[in-house]
Amino acid sequence: MGQYVLTRLLLMPLTLVLSLLLLFVLLNLAPGQAGDTEDPGAARERRESERAFREQFGLDQPIVLNTRPWTDEPALRALLARVDHAEPRVRGEAQRELEELTPYAVPQLLEVARAAATSTAASSEARHAVAALALRFGEPGWRSLDPAAHDRRSAGTLLLDTRFARFWRNVLALDFGRSFVDRSPVLPGILARLQVSVVLGLVSILLAYALAIPLGVYSAARAGRPLDRALTTLSFVLYAAPSFFVGTVLLEALAAGHPWRLFPAAGFASLDHTPRTLLEHAADVGWHLVLPVATYTAAVLAALSRYARAGVAEVLRADHVRTAYAKGLPELVVLVRHVARNGMIPVLTLLAGLLPALVSGSVVIEVVFGVPGVGLYLYDAINQRDYNVVMGVLVIVSAATIVGTLLSDVAVALADPRVRLGRARA
Repeated sequence: MGQYVLTRLLLMPLTLVLSLLLLFVLLNLAPGQAGDTEDPGAARERRESERAFREQFGLDQPIVLNTRPWTDEPALRALLARVDHAEPRVRGEAQRELEELTPYAVPQLLEVARAAATSTAASSEARHAVAALALRFGEPGWRSLDPAAHDRRSAGTLLLDTRFARFWRNVLALDFGRSFVDRSPVLPGILARLQVSVVLGLVSILLAYALAIPLGVYSAARAGRPLDRALTTLSFVLYAAPSFFVGTVLLEALAAGHPWRLFPAAGFASLDHTPRTLLEHAADVGWHLVLPVATYTAAVLAALSRYARAGVAEVLRADHVRTAYAKGLPELVVLVRHVARNGMIPVLTLLAGLLPALVSGSVVIEVVFGVPGVGLYLYDAINQRDYNVVMGVLVIVSAATIVGTLLSDVAVALADPRVRLGRARA
């Protein structure tokens, strides 16, 4: 057992690194970025504000490799010429690219810009180079720049002055930066909403397991009977119904007054500031969570009960179960002592999704019911292209998924000795 757990522990860091690498690539290849200019011909003040915004959050840096210090003069002149392009979109993109290139290509820009100082008929490229340097170093300051002092061609710039390096520095320091939207720190924002998602997820999953296991065992023991057929039909209906549909139906029927108004329609607790005891606060939270928990439980219960039924039905055909019945043991004893342990292995494998579900909550359910958890936080961040929040939530969910998988593997190994012994020999 120790070797089995040690093997799983050694695989966790590699799995986490690969998961985070995939997340980084997907988020950076997604269309659109925070700080994009909707109007490429925006006023200079707005462009400067957006430039400062992108610098603050590292959005002006290349993704993986920073080759900007090695930009040659022909490529630089082609970029400077695009600043005068007739199409506003191309002009705006070239202007932003030039602003991001300026700190790294100072020697090349100086060579082009100083041509304007010795010529009365300076080219448009030279004028744009002067403007870029003046914006970065000040109108009089760019003339005294030493090209050698600003030559940033080094391995450190190539590899470390990138979003990729910045991302890993933040992950190792557990610092996901600040939200692009409200400038608040990301990690405290996630932790503040975590308790809401944990309460919603924990209550729903525990309730689903408490109902699914007895129903699955009963259905397997009474296979083919009317009640088993009814439970099977109900499970497939719940499994097929999307969570947003079930949630909307419950909202309309029990919260919107069509026909009843029994529960709150949204939120985690009442917004009034009336002093309450701990018991009163818990009752208020519970009242708000009745419909979200019912929706969450319905989705999980349908799958769990089918897995439990399938696992128990397979074990019921085993030789040792027939032997137990032949000894004259009561059916309840056989089911609990000889069937349930092995029959629950398929259900235990689903524990891998328990921890990430507690951490991230259910995005659909939190959006439908307006529950201010991590899922709703992630949904809003995706809509607003809040890169830091999305990355912070997904990093934590990835780590929770890996830990949940480890706990699931250990639980299965404890329930079935063949698993850990087979792994140990391998």
